Amino acid sequence: MPPKKPAQPAANKKTQEKKKEKIIEDKTFGLKNKKGGKQQKFIKNVEHQVKSGGPPRTKADGKKTDKKKELDELNDLFKPVIAAQKVAAGVDPKSVLCAFFKQGQCTKGDKCKFSHDLTMERKCEKRSLYVDKRDDELEKDTMDGWDEKKLEEVVAHKHGESEKKKVKTNIRAALGANVTRITLETFLAWKKRKRQEKIEKAREQMEKKKADFKAGKSLTVSGREVFEFRPDLVDEDDDEADDTRYINEDDDEDENDMEE
Repeated sequence: MPPKKPAQPAANKKTQEKKKEKIIEDKTFGLKNKKGGKQQKFIKNVEHQVKSGGPPRTKADGKKTDKKKELDELNDLFKPVIAAQKVAAGVDPKSVLCAFFKQGQCTKGDKCKFSHDLTMERKCEKRSLYVDKRDDELEKDTMDGWDEKKLEEVVAHKHGESEKKKVKTNIRAALGANVTRITLETFLAWKKRKRQEKIEKAREQMEKKKADFKAGKSLTVSGREVFEFRPDLVDEDDDEADDTRYINEDDDEDENDMEE
């Protein structure tokens, strides 16, 4: 049991009572003689508050207080354990972010020797233009830390490269020893030969079409090819379409009529 509070002297009690009565009188000045229900209720509330030492505690206030206590207890239970921070010699503590502040547990405020600036980690991060971090990652990526899947990928990749090299070697071996080395001169000569072969092939096809056309075998001949195979058709068409001859004949007939 907690120790009992010592009894206050009677003089102090009387003084406290007088102070309370004075406060009640000041707050209810001019309301005691009024008979309204609201006024009387207000007077009772004032008297209760002054005599009990504060406003009456409602159920809602009690629930809020209980809920806050419960949350504080849960936070204490699940609070992560943070080790004490250590700073290397010559390093300014204000350049290091406070670990307790990062977790929302630092209670020192401005008196804390560490920084409470959350952007401090990004500000303090320095990158070298001459050092590639990926090199460090490759050095750390050793076979000791690989799992089975990673090991299979590396083996498959290695054997795949060797298989590709083997295929290229087999293709080169199949070409034989009598192979012309590709240079600018040999390429130009090859291109000229190919162009001439194309021209000769087109000429042979045209001669074949011409022979088939004369023999009446070819049915897939264009109009241009017809005039190329039978140039005499062009002259005949010109003669048939010569309008000047008809005009001259009409003029001669008109002159004969006038003479008669």
